[in-house]
Amino acid sequence: STLIPLTAPLPPVNLQSLREIDLHEILKNPQLRHDILFDPQLQFRPNLDGERGRRKKAMVDKYWTDVEKECMEYATATMHGGAPTKVFSAQSSRLPALFTTLREILLLLLPLKDRPAVNDVMDTELLIQQLNRGTFDFVSLAHWLAGVFKSHCAPMRDSWVDDMTAKFVEADSEKTVGKLVEGLRTIFAILEAMKLDVANHQIRVLRPVLVETAVEFERDYFSQMISRCKLDITDSLNWYRRSYVKREKKNGKINKNSTRDLRNLCVAAILDLLSCRYMVSEFPSSLTFDHARLVLLRADIRQSVCLQLCTALYRQLLGNYPQSAAYRVQAVLKASLDELRLEILAIITDDNGNVKWTRNVGAIALQLTKKAITPPAKPVSLLKPATPLSGTATPPPPPDSLIEFAFNWLIKQIQPSSEIYKLMEERVFAQLLEKSAVAGNQDIVGVPTTPATAVAAARSRSGTPANNVPDDIQTLSIKISTLARFHWNVFGSYYTEYVS
Repeated sequence: STLIPLTAPLPPVNLQSLREIDLHEILKNPQLRHDILFDPQLQFRPNLDGERGRRKKAMVDKYWTDVEKECMEYATATMHGGAPTKVFSAQSSRLPALFTTLREILLLLLPLKDRPAVNDVMDTELLIQQLNRGTFDFVSLAHWLAGVFKSHCAPMRDSWVDDMTAKFVEADSEKTVGKLVEGLRTIFAILEAMKLDVANHQIRVLRPVLVETAVEFERDYFSQMISRCKLDITDSLNWYRRSYVKREKKNGKINKNSTRDLRNLCVAAILDLLSCRYMVSEFPSSLTFDHARLVLLRADIRQSVCLQLCTALYRQLLGNYPQSAAYRVQAVLKASLDELRLEILAIITDDNGNVKWTRNVGAIALQLTKKAITPPAKPVSLLKPATPLSGTATPPPPPDSLIEFAFNWLIKQIQPSSEIYKLMEERVFAQLLEKSAVAGNQDIVGVPTTPATAVAAARSRSGTPANNVPDDIQTLSIKISTLARFHWNVFGSYYTEYVS
């Protein structure tokens, strides 16, 4: 039999776990407030990702397995018309603790007018007596809860509520403890969803205010952290100074009185952190809230570099294939190159959204070669479908020598250690620096621009992409400039003072 501890464990969804997403907890969580700035769609959801999520799921599964074992004692007796062989103790049994927690959560989530009904139905002492007598009616409880949930949950939860009720009805008719515990587990999942829905609604409503007050909030937060010696930003000051010295050697003396020049230097310093050729092992402490974002940006930049390497190889393959002379001009138009990028992304992205370049070099080489020897389609007309420019039948398979050339070139050049990769990364950084600096200077003071509003503003200003800059570079530059501008608004005074 299961050993039940002196103090029964609470269900995984309980008052403490739900308080983590209370409004006042959201407002005093600096990392969360920072993330809201950069993700307009940010939402709370049950966190079962990664190793921590696996451990949490294992603990949740164990709890409900233990509840099922305890329910077996209840079911074994009541199936035969008797009372449970063991008394359910409010101090040690899991079921009384479960119902007490259920009552507490309902009182937390429901309006004042519904609380008397909760107190009547969820009378813990009465429930324990019914459990001990074997007269507890789980089906009636399920129907009552279903009415409560449908009155207060979003309509999209109704089918989930019906599923919960059905589990209790089936458990009663089939006398199966497994279904009973599934029903109990579903109740708490619905309660958690109710709380998450409330928290997500509050974030949507409060987001404009959180964005507007973000700079002031973080300035105050970091000022206190630094003054109390809880955060040392010496590494960050040295990081900015190194960037200052590097640019001064390269471009000549920097005007220390120019806020624009010093802010653009912050963009360059952040770009230095995103290199795969010269990969840093740690990020500055002043960017502590952006570490995960920087890792993702570095991966995005690697993708841009590799896509531009593929485009360069494609142009080379066209040159190596004499027959392409008839359609070479059309083959390198923006529409054709955009289509090529989409084809490559489809190859390197697996079903889970993970990107693998080295593993897919063979498939990329084959696709680039096929593309190079195939005349592009004519522009689509409203009257007839696209047709190959040459008007000929399907082209022959690509020559093995061309595929082999493409494979050998790619397998070497997509490695960050290659000189070609280094040159292409420098080119991408130059594009990003130019675009990010321009975007960063559009909004010097006031409310921090977020990625979503920045994209819209950039599109309205430019109308069309300038200088055939790839779309991914345009998008990346906006993300980087938004991050850099906000970072400068918070830490710029520290950097300015340090280099002065």
